[in-house]
Amino acid sequence: MKRLRQQWLSLIALSDNQIGLALLSLIAGLASALVITLFRLAIEFPVGNLLPIANSDDFEHLSHAARIALLCAGSLLLIAIFYRIKPERRGVGVTHVLQRMELHQGYLPKSNIVLQWFAAVIAIISGHSVGREGPAIHLGAGIASQIGQSVGLAHHRCGLLPEPVSPVPFQHHSTHPWRV
Repeated sequence: MKRLRQQWLSLIALSDNQIGLALLSLIAGLASALVITLFRLAIEFPVGNLLPIANSDDFEHLSHAARIALLCAGSLLLIAIFYRIKPERRGVGVTHVLQRMELHQGYLPKSNIVLQWFAAVIAIISGHSVGREGPAIHLGAGIASQIGQSVGLAHHRCGLLPEPVSPVPFQHHSTHPWRV
């Protein structure tokens, strides 16, 4: 097993070996897709089963009192969560991903991925004005980053890892056209 791992690491470490990086990107893309799908289910299941609405976009069909109660409960829960987290660990969303790509070679911490997951689920379920795209980008990039870190991918390649198959390419290329 150790020999297989060494062969794998040498395969992805070579700068001219695009097949190893492509395989790693495929694995990262599939893992990202799975996490994003679970994220969507974490939103749709409670909304469909606990609230009297058809889907998570039908909050306007709730009574005013129910909407206010949901928003207040979600807000208090988010405040409690973020209050306990150090300010430097609170980064979430697309801007956090772009900052980590630029200043930290694409390394995204696990704690921010977990925080993004739970905070976005709570915010969306409680009716806050939050889209699913930003959290999906963060989750996909975070999973790809964790996979790259776990196999010892060089920092100059970690920022490029999620590009072939996750939501990061659009954001990455739209803000950094000079990267290939």
